[in-house]
Amino acid sequence: MRSDLRPVAAGLVRAWTRVYTHGLPRAERTARLAEIDSDLWESEHDPRAPRGGWAAMQILGRLLIGIPDDLAWRMDIGATAHRAPVRELAAAGMMTGPRRVSAFGLAATIHAIAVSAVMWAAASTGPELSTPQGVAGAGGTGISRRFPHNASLRDRLVRYKPSNGPVMPTPVQSGATPPEAGVFGTVRAAAMAMAVRVGLIAPPRFASHAASSASEPSSSNNESVMKMPVQTLAAPGKARAFGVVSAVALAVAGHVGLISPSRPAAQAPPPSPDRFVAKLLQNRYALSVRNGQLSGAGAQVLQSAIAQSRFVLLGENHGVAQTPELGAAVCNAADSERFHTMAIEEGPFAAGELESWARRRDGLAQLAAFERTFPDYSLSIYNSREEFDMLQQCARAAQGDFHLWGLDHEALGAGGPILSRILKSRLGEPARSAMQQLRQKDEDGHRRALQSGGIGDLFMLSADDQDLARGGAVLERDGTPEARSLFASLVESHEFYRISPADYDNARRRERLMKTRFVADYTRAAATAATSPKVLLKFGAYHIYRGLNPVHGSGIGNYIAEFAETQRAQSLHIRLMAVKGSEPFYPRVGQPARLRPFNLDDDPRSQYLQPMLNNRLQSDWTLFDLRPLRHDFNALPRGTNRELATLVFGIDILVMVPEGTPSTEIH
Repeated sequence: MRSDLRPVAAGLVRAWTRVYTHGLPRAERTARLAEIDSDLWESEHDPRAPRGGWAAMQILGRLLIGIPDDLAWRMDIGATAHRAPVRELAAAGMMTGPRRVSAFGLAATIHAIAVSAVMWAAASTGPELSTPQGVAGAGGTGISRRFPHNASLRDRLVRYKPSNGPVMPTPVQSGATPPEAGVFGTVRAAAMAMAVRVGLIAPPRFASHAASSASEPSSSNNESVMKMPVQTLAAPGKARAFGVVSAVALAVAGHVGLISPSRPAAQAPPPSPDRFVAKLLQNRYALSVRNGQLSGAGAQVLQSAIAQSRFVLLGENHGVAQTPELGAAVCNAADSERFHTMAIEEGPFAAGELESWARRRDGLAQLAAFERTFPDYSLSIYNSREEFDMLQQCARAAQGDFHLWGLDHEALGAGGPILSRILKSRLGEPARSAMQQLRQKDEDGHRRALQSGGIGDLFMLSADDQDLARGGAVLERDGTPEARSLFASLVESHEFYRISPADYDNARRRERLMKTRFVADYTRAAATAATSPKVLLKFGAYHIYRGLNPVHGSGIGNYIAEFAETQRAQSLHIRLMAVKGSEPFYPRVGQPARLRPFNLDDDPRSQYLQPMLNNRLQSDWTLFDLRPLRHDFNALPRGTNRELATLVFGIDILVMVPEGTPSTEIH
């Protein structure tokens, strides 16, 4: 029984990848290795892919045909990196002069081809390989495969769909034919296809299918069949192997420019592919989160980016459970450089309470008791099980100090808990009397809101400005610093809620508040810490963009990006996006959340996302590394799409989830 050659073939692919990525910056090399691992994983788990010896042949064929592309990619990346000495770049196969390639690069190419040919020959000796669906048996040696007209040769070797269409006509193979003939015929066909691709030979002509005859296979339809010259099966095996290696080596040499390819005069230029989509696919990875841990090929890309960044920003659509799931995995992925600090979209009061509960083993029970006492809108986001579980996981991953910074205004229903906390502090009699009056007005407003169902009756919106001014004045005389700070946060939130959040000036005011609070918290932490704090920030998606966001605001994300540059540090901007699912919303005060369905595939506002939506993985999460798309974005076919440009330049990592589930509210 023959051993499975697929691991050997996959090992050759990985070894070749390490050779041509040698000398590149760590991030580029890591991303390329992860891309290769992702492709190998997909081919291994594709139910339509061949098995056994055929799988090894497919992988090695992909290696052969992909070598010119790999070397061209290496040259492009190496030319922009300028980090390795010239001798190292030459050793890695970089073009160091016009139309030149190093001897090592070409030698590695030919050796890889030779090894592949030997492997195929070895796989074909002994018992016959199992014939997958679509491969002709004794009646013919053709392979019945249909591909889209724009599929690459690498895709045609690995990702295929079985078909019952016509097969490539060749003479009937005799039962006495040596088994290696079919193998070398397959390799030879791949080599010829590669030579056609780089222009060394003219492509075979396609003739209309004529009426069937006794001496030639026929088809019941009018599809065209490719006429291929018949290989002499009596030729010695070594000669055929040498011919295959020579043909592919010539194709590689033509691709890298050592020889001049021939161009048929009458050949029409092929249609240009969408280069944006091509680059997008080069930077697409599978990602999974299981029990708080990242897995899949995208895990290595994300972990490397996290390790290089002092500030990591995670953007979300609120109420989708997959975002805190990813947030917990990000905390666990930081390893030795842990996140001891997390900034969240809550006010300072709420963040302080959540920090205390996240550190406690009975924290969930404490949060549930708080929600029973102050049931409506006392927290903006972190009143769900998934969100609080993320906070507890991040607190454990910190293995020591863990701090939450609340950079936003307080929640709509936070008036009651804030005033209750102030009343527990040491106050003078005038200050206590004023706070008790305000607390009573808060309770009255909540009762009215329960009756009307409208948030306009809540104290945070309906409070009288003069009452708040008098309360602030007496706290200045008779209150503690903590009481004054809490009351100032309440007043700031009241002023924000009085105006629509969609108002441009009000939105800018909120952005300034987040930035002011961040720099104050960071300055205090940096003054007492031995090293600069590593911070994880989790906010709504539009807040975390670098540059202007989709609503033309400059949020905390852009501020962090600029701040990181002044610190000679890096920021990483991650956006999680569920393709479809349900999200909670609260139509009336005092009533449970309702679910609102969404589907980006059917949303006309998501047209700019079509390249990602059409090329996402169907089962796993899909990680798109958008950073490599920026270098020549304006020259790409989609470079004029402003919404797409905002995404590509504003977000570093886009994580697409096939279906989002609503978070679970704590009652």
